[in-house]
Amino acid sequence: MVSQPLVTIHSPTTASAQSYMRVYATPHGEPPQLKVVGKYSDQFICNNDQWKFKTRTCEI
Repeated sequence: MVSQPLVTIHSPTTASAQSYMRVYATPHGEPPQLKVVGKYSDQFICNNDQWKFKTRTCEI
């Protein structure tokens, strides 16, 4: 599961975002079990009217 990103515009050509994630495992016949929690930190750049990832970091 990944949360909706919180996007921050820094300038007309740069932005950043953060979102949180959770990873579950579902063993046979058992309810889902939380295994990992983490955060994505993204940096974006706009070039020729196209937004692209500059960096993406995942912290677990």
